[in-house]
This record gives sequence, C-alpha cells and structure tokens, in this order.
Amino acid sequence: MQFARARLPLATLFSALPLTLLTAGGAGCGSSTNAADKDAGAAVVDSGVLDTGALQDSAAEASQPEAAAPESGAPACPQPDGGLPAGYPAAHAPFPDVTYQGAGILAEPEVVTVTFQGDTLAPQLEQFDDDILQTCWWDDVRSSYCTGANGAPPCLARGKVPANAHVELAMAAAATYTDADVQTFVQQQVASGAFPAPDANTIYVVYFPETTTISDPGLGTSCQTFGGYHGSTQVTPSGGSATSVAYAVIPRCALPPYFNTALDQLTFDASHEITESATDPFASGQGAGFYLDFGNQANEAWNLTAGGEIGDLCVDLIGESQNTPHDQYTAVGANGSYVVQRMWSINAAAAGGDPCVPVGPSDAPYFNTAIAAGAGLQVLSVGGSVTFEADGFSTAPGTTWTLTGFDWTSYTTGTASSITVTPNVTSVENGTKVMVTLTLNSQPPQLAQGISGAVFLLLANSGTTFHSWSGIVIAN
Repeated sequence: MQFARARLPLATLFSALPLTLLTAGGAGCGSSTNAADKDAGAAVVDSGVLDTGALQDSAAEASQPEAAAPESGAPACPQPDGGLPAGYPAAHAPFPDVTYQGAGILAEPEVVTVTFQGDTLAPQLEQFDDDILQTCWWDDVRSSYCTGANGAPPCLARGKVPANAHVELAMAAAATYTDADVQTFVQQQVASGAFPAPDANTIYVVYFPETTTISDPGLGTSCQTFGGYHGSTQVTPSGGSATSVAYAVIPRCALPPYFNTALDQLTFDASHEITESATDPFASGQGAGFYLDFGNQANEAWNLTAGGEIGDLCVDLIGESQNTPHDQYTAVGANGSYVVQRMWSINAAAAGGDPCVPVGPSDAPYFNTAIAAGAGLQVLSVGGSVTFEADGFSTAPGTTWTLTGFDWTSYTTGTASSITVTPNVTSVENGTKVMVTLTLNSQPPQLAQGISGAVFLLLANSGTTFHSWSGIVIAN
C-alpha cells in the first residue's frame, strides 16, 4: 500500500523552472492554490495514492531486526560497517535534494495515540507509539535532519512520551469523515479536554476502525486512493490560546498480502505519518519543513513521481506484491518489535548508495541508473528526440540489472503513452554508461494550466527488485 504523498501544486512546481526553460517550452504558469492545503480549520494535509501493485519494487530479502534501543538494557545501536567496497557505487548524478525550508519541525515529537471504543488493537498501538521514537530505527531516520545551516543544530531528537499519551474514546467513530470533519473532530476533542492540550511537539495519531471511510475531494477515499495522511489544524484548549497542532489519520484497510498482520500494516502506516509529521508538520503553500528543494529543477520529476516528503521518497513506487517489500524494516523497542518503513536520509543520499535507511545486514545490494546531471528535465516539440547519458551504480560487486524506459504519467493516469524512452543497452552494472533516447511522439497530457508533459522513469530491475530514477519532458 502506498501512503501519504505530499505534492506541491503543479503550477507552483513549474514556476520554479528557469524563465528561459519555460519560454522554450511555450508554457505559462498560472496561480494555483496548493492542492495539499485544506481551508477548514486552517489545516494542511499531506495526501497519498494507494498503489494497485501492478509491478514490484521490493528487495529480495527483508531487513533483519536492529539492535534494541539502549534504554531497554539491550546493546547500543549498531554502528556503520566501515563503508562500501572501493569503486562502489560508481560516479553518478546526485540524488534529489531534500532541504529544510523554514516552516518548522517537531524537534522532540510526542505522540498521543487516539483509538475508538472497542478497538482490540489499542494496547498494541499505544505501545508502538510510546516505543517507536526511542528506537535505533528512529536514530537512523532522524540523524540527518537538522534545521541549522549546513546541517548544524537544532536537530531532530528522540521523541518523548507525553504525560497523557493514550486516548481511548468511549465512543464509536462515525461511518464517514471528510478531512474537514477530522479537523473539527480534533478541535472539539481538544476543546473538551478529551485530548490532552498540545505543546509544540504534539502529534495526535488517530487510528480509525475498519467501519470508517475518510473521503474528501482533495484526498480521494481511504483504502482506495490513500492509505494514510497527515496535516495540521488550529485548536484551542479550554482556558488556553489557539495553536497549530499536527495530526495523522490512519485508516484500517483490508490486509494486503505483503503484511502478516493488521498490526504490522498499521505500524508501517503510522511510522510514515509520524515521521513526516515530525519533519514537515506545518507545510503550506508558503513553505515546508524538510521537503524536496525546487531550486534544483532536477527534483521536479521526483515530486510528481513519489511526492516530496521523506517518507514518500522511500515508498515502493512500482507496487508491493510480496511479503517482504524493500521499504519494510523491523524496529526493536523497549516493549516489542514493529514493522516500520525505511525513510529517506539526506546523509545516505549524499553518500550515493541506498538513500533509504536503515539498511539491514541482509538487505540486497542497492542498484540504480542515474540520469546525468542537468538531463532530468527536457523540453521537446512533438516528434522531437533527445539523447542523454545515464550511469549505472550499485553498492556491491556482482550486481547486474535490466534497464527499461517507462512512461510513468501514462501508467498512473491510464492515458495513452506520449513518449518512448529507449536505452542503448539493457544489461547494466556498476559503472555502465548508458545513452538514453527520449522521443515525444504525441501531445502529452496537461500537467498544469498551460503546461503539458510526461514523467518518465529509468526502471532498473533484478529479479523481483525494482529501483527507478525520474525525469520529465515538457512539450514545446
């Protein structure tokens, strides 16, 4: 299942392109309200798309459980193993830039678990929320998220368990909610005192029962178009002042084949939303916390492919159809082990290998094919072609993969393909230089007002493992 994916509005996204590029492409950018913004309750929502599992992007082996957090009396968190073999990975263009954009983080996040009457999983969910921000998994995830210049403090710290961490409501959830309803619900529960008054680091994580559907024009429908989201809203505690607070919505969906239990699915879901709530809690059309940097035009396609937050960038893009998808990890806490998601690391991406952490001891070597710097955004007339370089890289010897070009826009929209993406070689290994020919065969779909284009992927495949690198073509 795919989870929450924040997306900037396309007109805003393309306004980041150099004026000369937009002029060359014949595209004009109109103003647009951020599609992720929800007006009611001054809230911001990060919504996602549920993957139908048509293809697979999972590693051959799931990660092994990490060492327990030091607080539990278990050994300290494992240390890096000393790096990668000489020459691995081969030189390649950098991964997308995730940067701090000034809208704040939750420096010491505090999760308040909210469940409804009759939820038999409430004790386990409460235990997970209490434990997860104290684990070695969280230490790996948070290690490169500092808001100071050049990675200086203040930095994202271990979370804290608030004094009133558990809310078990003596009420049934409604059958349906919009996001505006969710915001109102959170506001009412805070005002009544049912929810503890928030501080600057609070996240209300609301676990809805399987009998509830969240459906909203800006989001779609839970368990169909999204598997979870997070946002923020204004609340006023009794006797207090209005303040913004982060919240996460975790619906309960039919169990997909790649999770063993409903609890595994929920903790995986929640780990994504808790992480993004901490690193990008108050994103709006005016700014974000940690998000893809659109000062780098090469990042544009990645946002359209996966979304720009650090959980989005490590969700399997091509579908999850096995029991051990590449993005699962087992986090060990003081009171149990939990299935969670691996997350984007600024430091790991800069090192050039697998950008998603933690990397488990039995994870398969990472491999990919990187579009050369400056070639990830092309402007073509219909019928035109361009050829550019892409570079194969992996984290260990003996890794080979098959490379194909893939029209992502056609796949996700169900429209006819408008482009072909043809590498001159299809068998790739670390250090292979590939020449890729991109042809715009017909007018592509409209991406925003006055802008037509298509997102493409270089798709690297070995067995059941897929990795991809995103690019975009704009019609001239």
